[in-house]
Amino acid sequence: MANISNANGKLNCKVYCETENEARYFLSNLREYLRFGEYAAFMSDEIEISKVNGENGIYLISTDFEGCGRWVFDENIQRWFGSWSKSASTKRFVNEIERYRFDICFDFVDFECGLRTFYHEVAVVQHKAGTPLNENNIRVESVEDIDINAQNLIDNGYEGEVDYMFPEKTEEK
Repeated sequence: MANISNANGKLNCKVYCETENEARYFLSNLREYLRFGEYAAFMSDEIEISKVNGENGIYLISTDFEGCGRWVFDENIQRWFGSWSKSASTKRFVNEIERYRFDICFDFVDFECGLRTFYHEVAVVQHKAGTPLNENNIRVESVEDIDINAQNLIDNGYEGEVDYMFPEKTEEK
C-alpha cells in the first residue's frame, strides 16, 4: 500500500485564449481533470481571473488548492501532464485542455508522515496548443526540504499532524 501525502498551495495559470469566458471554460475542464482519481487536487472556489494588461488573449488564473499524492504530490504533476494524461474517464477533459496553450505553476508544500517527507516545491508545466498533454515541458523550479517540527507543521497548515507527530506537545494541561 502506498503512503498518501497531503499537499496545499497555490495554482497559478496563464492561459492563451480570447475571452474571460473561454478562460473559465479552460479552468472548469482543468478543475475536473485534476480532481479525478485516487490522487487528486481540489481547487478553492475562490478564483481570481484577470486579463494580462497590454496583451490580447492572455488570462491569468490564480487559486489555492489542496491535494494528495502517492508518496509525494510531485508524482501527480508528472502523471497528469506526462505518462498518465489520458484515460477513458478523463478523455473529454483532456481533449478540451489540450486545445489551449498554457503555463501552470504549482507552488506547494507537501507532507507525508510515514516516510517523514516534508518539502516546498515550485513546478511549472508548459503546454503548446493542440499537442498531447504527455508532450508538455515539466520542470521543477525549486525544491526545499522543511524540517519536521511542530512549528513548521502549524505554519504550513498541518495542525492535525502535530498531535500525531508530537503527542508530548499536546498533552500539556
